[in-house]
Amino acid sequence: MNRHIPFLVLWLIISACTATEKESITISVLEDVTEKDFIAKPGANAIVEQYGLENDLWQSVKFRYGRISNLIHNQRVEYVLGGETALLGNEITRRTDIKKFKADIERSLEQKNDSFGYPYSSIWEPLTAELKALQQFPNSQTTLYLYSDLQENNSDWFSVHRDNDLILLERTPKKARTLFLGKAEGIQKGKGNITVVVVYQPRTMKEDGDFSRMSELYRSIFRELEIPIVFTAQLNTK
Repeated sequence: MNRHIPFLVLWLIISACTATEKESITISVLEDVTEKDFIAKPGANAIVEQYGLENDLWQSVKFRYGRISNLIHNQRVEYVLGGETALLGNEITRRTDIKKFKADIERSLEQKNDSFGYPYSSIWEPLTAELKALQQFPNSQTTLYLYSDLQENNSDWFSVHRDNDLILLERTPKKARTLFLGKAEGIQKGKGNITVVVVYQPRTMKEDGDFSRMSELYRSIFRELEIPIVFTAQLNTK
């Protein structure tokens, strides 16, 4: 018996365990579908590029997608491509699996939208629900893309279309922050390697002003939650 075989077997086992423990990449997309004419919309190519699968075929990746409408509870879809090692994996099979993973993302983003006709959004509670779900994924580098103008309209506790709530936001922003944080129970401060990216491109000065007002509120809230948040007009593609 070749005396090197036991060492080879041990090395293969260690390599497999290392692949299992490798940090995965999770991307979650929440899309506000209450407006037909948002300029910035999620695209499959831009999303898939974030995984870096061209450089690492064996990376463990996960994709989640959900729509935001006038409803608090909306369906989520999830697709997972588990991590492998180049030594133990089959490259042809892996590339086929990656192609299917990309097709699943494209299909999710391109499905016909049946939520038009509801011009106002319930945004904050679906967002916090997704954050709580994402914090349950161990050892994951996670980005949550929120495609929305942030114009909250929840008739129960806050609405940008209600004068009293706008006065609260403009004159006592700390009280508005406390109100929103009260709806974020269950989110653990700073837990998980999560970054929130808000994607929105205003068309008019009024939209720009409305978005700026809410984005400042979101900045203060996420500082309190110890979760990074950034704002961009468009997710760039190569």
